[in-house]
Amino acid sequence: MSDKQKTNENTPETPGIPASAQVEPSGEGHRIKTDDHIRKLSDFIELNPNPVIELQEGGSISYFNKAADRLADSFRMDAVEGILPKNRNVIVKRCLLLHDSERHVDMECDGRTVSWSFYPFSETRSVYCYGSEITEKLRLEKKLAQAQKMEAVGSLAGGIAHDFNNLLTAIKGYADLALNRTEENTELYRELQEIRKASSRAAKLTRQLLVFSKSKEVKLEPMIINDSVRGLLKMLERLIGEDIVIEIELSQDLWPVKADENNIEQIIMNLAVNARDAMPSGGTIKIRTSNAVIDTEMSRSINGAAEGKYVCLSVKDTGTGISDKNLDHVFEPFFTTKGKEGTGLGLAMVYGIVQQHKGWINIRTEQGTGTLFLIYLPAISSDSYRKHKESDAQIGIRGHGERILLVEDEESVREFASRALIETGYKVFAAECIADALEIFRREKGNFELVFSDVILPDGSGPDMVNEMMEERPGLNVLFGSGYAGTKSRFFYISQEGFSYLQKPYDLNEMLQTIRHVIQDT
Repeated sequence: MSDKQKTNENTPETPGIPASAQVEPSGEGHRIKTDDHIRKLSDFIELNPNPVIELQEGGSISYFNKAADRLADSFRMDAVEGILPKNRNVIVKRCLLLHDSERHVDMECDGRTVSWSFYPFSETRSVYCYGSEITEKLRLEKKLAQAQKMEAVGSLAGGIAHDFNNLLTAIKGYADLALNRTEENTELYRELQEIRKASSRAAKLTRQLLVFSKSKEVKLEPMIINDSVRGLLKMLERLIGEDIVIEIELSQDLWPVKADENNIEQIIMNLAVNARDAMPSGGTIKIRTSNAVIDTEMSRSINGAAEGKYVCLSVKDTGTGISDKNLDHVFEPFFTTKGKEGTGLGLAMVYGIVQQHKGWINIRTEQGTGTLFLIYLPAISSDSYRKHKESDAQIGIRGHGERILLVEDEESVREFASRALIETGYKVFAAECIADALEIFRREKGNFELVFSDVILPDGSGPDMVNEMMEERPGLNVLFGSGYAGTKSRFFYISQEGFSYLQKPYDLNEMLQTIRHVIQDT
C-alpha cells in the first residue's frame, strides 16, 4: 500500500473541512442544511482541478485531494510529500505562530515549477495549502521578457544608428565632393579614397548591427551572394569562436539574385550561430554557394520549389543533428531546443526572409553527424546585375536648374546636400524645421520640382508636412530620407503612399541618382 493511500485512510470523515465546521448544531432542519453545505464544500475541494493539501501542526499530511495525487503521479513520486516545498514544516509553524498566510512558495523539480500558498486554520491547528503548476506561465514570462529586451536593444540600436548615419552621410558626402575636385594619382586623392572606404565600412557595420534588431527595411537589389559571405567572414570568426573552423566554398561564376543585402547577411549569421550551438565541443561550419537549375520533375518532388534557375546557399555543420521529433518544428516561432538560452526566433526569421524572397529551404540532418541547410533563391540575368552596377558607377549626374526644397535638421547633412546639389546644377532652398519649410514653400507658391525632406524633424513629421504641402500643390515630387531604421523611419507608410525613400547614410552618387530619377519619372 502506498504512502498516499495510507494517508487517505487516516483522513477525517469530511476531508478538507475544519473540524469546527462539522459540529452538529441544534435543530433537525439546521443540521440537514449544514450537512448539505459541508458535503458541497467537501465535493468542491475534492474535485478542485488544483492540488489541495491539509497539513497538521508538525507538518504531517492529513488530507490531499485527487488533483494533488495526480500531480504527484506526474512527477513519478510515490508520496504527495514530494511535491511540497522541502521546508514545509517551517512554513506551517510560521503560519500558525503568526496567524498569517504565506503565498507563492515555489517547488522546482525536473524543470517544472509548482507554486504553493499556505493558509492557517487556528481552530484545528492545521494549515491548508493550495498549489498550481506555473511551469508554462514562467516559460511565457521569460519569452516575453526576452522579446521586450530584444525590442529595447533594437530601439537603442535604431537611435544610435540615426545619429551615426547622419555623421556618415556627411563624411561620405564631403569625401565625394573632395574627390571630384582632386587630381587622380595624387597622394591627396588616395587619402580621400581611404576616408570614403572607411566610412563605407562603418556604414556596413551599422547595417550588420541592425540585422540583430530587425530594424532594416527590405530593399531588393541585384547582388552576388558571394560578396555577403566574404564581407561577413571576419565577424563570423569573432562570433563563432576559436574551437570552430569556418570553411567557405564559393562558386566563381555564381548567378546574381535580387535580394536585400541585410537580409542575406541575417540568414548567414543566424544559420552560423545555430550551427555553432549544435557543436558545443567544436567542429566545422562549411558555407557554400552554387548555381542550380530546377526542372519540372524536380520541382514536383521538392516542397515549395518552382521550375527555373536558382542560387543555392548552404550552411553545413558537424554537430549533433536534429531529431525527427523536432525537425517539423524548427521554423516555428519560439520553438527552441536550447532551453533558457534560446529565443526560438533565429530559424523562424530565416524562414520568413526566404519566403519573402520567393525561395525555399531544405534540411538534411542526421543525429550525431550534423545538419545541412540548403537555401534556394531565384536567380536573375547577369545583364540585369551588370546594368545595376553600371548605374551605380555613374558619377556627375547633373541638374538643369530644378528647384529643390531641402528640409533637414542635421546641420552637417543639410550643408553637404545643399552644396552638392548647387554644384551639380540645382537651385536649393534649405530649411531645418517644418515651420521654416512651410514658410519657404508658401512664399515661393509651391514652385518646386522636388521636396527632399528628413522623416523626423524637430517640430513634427516630414510626411505630415508633405501632406499639408500637397493640399496646396497636388502631384508634388517628394523624396524622404532617414537615419532611423524600423518603425521610426515610417518606411512602410512612405512606400504605401508611393513616395521615394533614401536610407542614410547615402553617398553623393546615390543621392544625385535618386533625385534625378524622382524628377525625371514624373
